[in-house]
Amino acid sequence: MEEAIPGTTYYRVPRYYTYGQFTRFIEAGSHRVDVEAIPSEENQFPAELLMSAYVKDNTYTIVLVNSSEKESFSTLVEIEGKSFQNMIAYTSSEDVKWQRKKFNPSLSGLRSITVPKLSVVTVTGKIKDIAAE
Repeated sequence: MEEAIPGTTYYRVPRYYTYGQFTRFIEAGSHRVDVEAIPSEENQFPAELLMSAYVKDNTYTIVLVNSSEKESFSTLVEIEGKSFQNMIAYTSSEDVKWQRKKFNPSLSGLRSITVPKLSVVTVTGKIKDIAAE
């Protein structure tokens, strides 16, 4: 905006970063795919944790939104019948804006992601077909 309107200052509100979790990391032409929340044996899946997932070719994007004002959540993610080739998470909350964190490969196919209170975490990377190996 600074280039479009020189001499003007503006403030990026938290909504800008929240919206950016979708617009920056979901590739154009991606298709939304079904997600399934599976509760653990100890407790139910938290109602405050919302998910959506998108796929384009061999690229995936998973968006996790935590609307809880009090607690963060850890969740395991997997893509049925696929394996993560790589994984990078971007977190936006009151304290951080698009904070990048790289995850190492997991032999089990499950990855644990922590979603801080009142935040959006976008997880993206490449997938590989397990059957092709």
